[in-house]
Amino acid sequence: MHDREPRVLSASASFLRALAVCDRVRSRLPVRGARARRPVLSLVRLAHLEEEIGARLHDDVLALLAIRDPVAGMVTGIESLESVAEAAEDYTAPDGCVRIGWVYSDPIGERMEGAHGGPYVDIVSSREPEGEEARVHIALDGQLEGAEEQSLGAYIEGVLTDALSGQRDALSILGNRAAVPLDPPPQLIAGVRPKAPEMECERGQHPKFGMGIVIKRLGSGRSAKVVVAFADQCRTILSRYVQTIDDEME
Repeated sequence: MHDREPRVLSASASFLRALAVCDRVRSRLPVRGARARRPVLSLVRLAHLEEEIGARLHDDVLALLAIRDPVAGMVTGIESLESVAEAAEDYTAPDGCVRIGWVYSDPIGERMEGAHGGPYVDIVSSREPEGEEARVHIALDGQLEGAEEQSLGAYIEGVLTDALSGQRDALSILGNRAAVPLDPPPQLIAGVRPKAPEMECERGQHPKFGMGIVIKRLGSGRSAKVVVAFADQCRTILSRYVQTIDDEME
């Protein structure tokens, strides 16, 4: 699974068209942030993620993770390596599939109108994707049976088109959907392998991965995560799944 080399990522035409639409609607949507100025993705961190979720991610997904487009991230829930890990961990997918993102079915309406975003949409991918474009199943509230399969780019474009369908200038915004190459292009880089901690750190127990060393804490509340160095590799896990151990109590 981890035979990848550092390289420029190749995004499909449908995904590039979707990103062109994201560019045109960004100023009209209640979303903050901008794309990464240097769109890169660490090969080391990607290898950890793919090992954790037991799946290989398509280049379209890798490109999205590298450029961190705020509009595409808002409508897919695919915003970071950690978001993909959390999506996969909290969902039981059929054999050969993995959930890589989840979001409200109307994430834009929720932000524009302050209304409830409707049922959850699960974006489910094959564990070994093939073809030039990322193909995903779009399931409502986890119901994958009968779920529509389409390209990730077409899904992003469709959500944005639906959101702007009531605006008079929607056609002018979405009229030119050329597959414009990304500049600068997203790249998969070698990255830096995490170093083992030099000082004694907090120990943590995970029901699946066993004992490890907590080397970093991220966020707070129910979404808080911890980076744990296990015997085989470092993993980013929701902190509620890791039981910390106090040496003095043993």
